[in-house]
Amino acid sequence: KLNAPTWKNKKHSDQWISSLERHVFPLIGDTAISEVTSSDILRVLSPIWVEKSDTAKKIRQRLRMVIKWAKAQGYYEGEDPVELAEPALPRVKPSGKHFKSASYEDLPEIVGQLQSSQISLPTRLALEFLILSACRTTEVLEAHWSEIDLDKRLWVIPAERMKANKLHEVPLTDRMIEILEMATIMKADTGLVFPSQING
Repeated sequence: KLNAPTWKNKKHSDQWISSLERHVFPLIGDTAISEVTSSDILRVLSPIWVEKSDTAKKIRQRLRMVIKWAKAQGYYEGEDPVELAEPALPRVKPSGKHFKSASYEDLPEIVGQLQSSQISLPTRLALEFLILSACRTTEVLEAHWSEIDLDKRLWVIPAERMKANKLHEVPLTDRMIEILEMATIMKADTGLVFPSQING
């Protein structure tokens, strides 16, 4: 509750607590904060440290915040058990693998293949819109009709949906407007421009 106002949106807040509910509470949720040891932290992090390293690192950071808060409130004394547990965790080497980028010259062929593919219409349109807008995947997938102004040929992404937490304006090209016009047939109660066929 103390940190929630500093986070970008409710989704981040929900993810913060749900990660603890999934990976921490089942193992040490009944342990008093004053009794949590480095051994307890290892029990939580070890099973996911290699297989789900991104998740494990987020949980480690969140556990640190909990311990710091508990120390400040006088509920925990002694050294940080998260810090003590870290040296006992295996060193995870970065994979070094990145998605291969496409050259500008290859884009017309890629878009052509996309347009003629058998994948679902929402996915097909969203992917092409993603390429044309040069935005992040989540920004396109979470785009709402309320953000689109066809008269001004503008897509205005609100600050709370941007990584930099600043409002972002995307000019709409002729093809992007064509895509949006095609997307109108898929309008759903969610207000999403490119609704998922699974959950709307």
